[in-house]
Amino acid sequence: MIDLLINNVNNPFWSEIIKFYSYRYNITKIIESIIKNPTLQSLNIGYECLINRAFIDNNLKIELENIITKGIFSYNKDIAKISAEFRLYKRLEDMKKDNLKIFIDNSLITNAEYQLFIDDIIKKNYKPLHWKTNRFVKENINKPIFGISSKDALEFCNWLNTKYDKKIKYRLPLKEELNNFNNDRVKFWYKNTSNDYFIYGLNAIDIKNIKTYKKKE
Repeated sequence: MIDLLINNVNNPFWSEIIKFYSYRYNITKIIESIIKNPTLQSLNIGYECLINRAFIDNNLKIELENIITKGIFSYNKDIAKISAEFRLYKRLEDMKKDNLKIFIDNSLITNAEYQLFIDDIIKKNYKPLHWKTNRFVKENINKPIFGISSKDALEFCNWLNTKYDKKIKYRLPLKEELNNFNNDRVKFWYKNTSNDYFIYGLNAIDIKNIKTYKKKE
């Protein structure tokens, strides 16, 4: 049975079966296979098993937790990428949990998450204005992305719409949707009633220091 589950760890139709199995039996071998070849689907199963306190060897449990929580800092590019993909996936999944018609995320997209978009749409220039290359500076990996234009932000949303759940539409917030949003420490693009785009949270000093850039397409 365990070999059958391992062979189907990347099959979404088997995820509930594997989670049910984890409630009653030791799944160390399944976690071992996930760690050896982590994918978005297998990491999600591993994550669900972790939060459900499945029977797992403690050392492997720590190793899996590190991939999920600290993998973006890994020097292994494959681990760093899959960890960022998992973070973005969980962000989008968590937005759906409240079952609301409209949901505004309560945290900003990080450099690591935005990098997935840059790498996927490599033929076009959507990198932030201050980036000297097509990759973020390592120390900014978990910090919110900034320095992008409204066009970049719109294209990122379009990318999410083609990449993830087709039943959900990702977009920039509208001005009227921000009435109850009281956090002037964060800045992001929004759409106003005249269909123009502005940055939320700008103060007088920010506006005074804004410089205009023209990016090469």
